[in-house]
Amino acid sequence: MSEREVVTLLFLAVGIVILSVTIWAWRGRSFTARRWMYRPMGGKITERAVILGGPICGLGSLGLAAIALPPHAFGLAFIGYELAATTRTAGVVLLVLLVLPLLYWFLKFIPLPDVLYPGWAREARAYRRRFPRPSPSQPPHPKDRPDQWGT
Repeated sequence: MSEREVVTLLFLAVGIVILSVTIWAWRGRSFTARRWMYRPMGGKITERAVILGGPICGLGSLGLAAIALPPHAFGLAFIGYELAATTRTAGVVLLVLLVLPLLYWFLKFIPLPDVLYPGWAREARAYRRRFPRPSPSQPPHPKDRPDQWGT
C-alpha cells in the first residue's frame, strides 16, 4: 500500500468516526448521548460543537480523503484516472461548501436557530428559555442575600 492510500484510509476512518459520534449524540437515545445539551458550564460551546463542529469536521475529513485518493488505489482497476479526478473535484467542492458553516460555527455571537436542533433538544431549549438558571459567575440578586436583620 502506498502512502497516499494510507492517508486516504486515515482520513476516511476519522471522518466516519466523527460523523458516527455526531449522529449518536444528535439522536440522543440515551442520557449519555444527550449530555451535551444539559451541561451547565460551557453549554453553548458543546452545543455548537455537536450541531456544527462534528458534521463540518467529519465531512471535511471525508473531503480530504476524496482528494487524497490516488488512481488505481488499493489495487482496484475501476478506480481509474477519471474516477480519481471526479472524487478529487467532489472533495474540493465539498471543502469549499463547508467554509460558510465553518464561519458560522466560529462566530459564537450569532445564535443557532432551532431548526438545526433535534426535536428533543428543542424541547430542552424551550424549557431553558422559560426557566433560566443563573450561572455561577453571575452576581447574586440582592433579594437572594439575607439582610442585616435576618429576614
